[in-house]
Amino acid sequence: MPRDETPPTTPRHILKYTWWALLAFTAVVGAVIATIDEGLRTPAAPLGIVSFELCAYAHACADILRAWDAQATQLAMLSLGVDYLFMLLYPATIFVGLWLTLPWLRPNLQTLTRWGAWSSWSMGFLALGNGRHLVGFDG
Repeated sequence: MPRDETPPTTPRHILKYTWWALLAFTAVVGAVIATIDEGLRTPAAPLGIVSFELCAYAHACADILRAWDAQATQLAMLSLGVDYLFMLLYPATIFVGLWLTLPWLRPNLQTLTRWGAWSSWSMGFLALGNGRHLVGFDG
């Protein structure tokens, strides 16, 4: 049976549907984050929440927090919370996508692709460190 004509109940077929669902959900969550971020852009935070996530000095972080009103502070907390979900979704999408490519790769590339797929989960574990940003909010 050719590769594209697999029965709809095979693990590979299920994996394809899983990948498309993850891709769609990741895109929607990314769009939500981008929409939230529009309310966080100020001269002190030209990149919105990214400016806050990357501020390296306490005075720079304090300047950003002072530039945000109460609504913007709530938006920032919402953005960081939704970011947790995003940081788990996109590694899952990458993992499943790489796993789907395995049958079309040469054996030496299959090993590298498996390694890359499993290591993509390390990005998801970075979500755990993201919580330190929530400490700066009085809410």
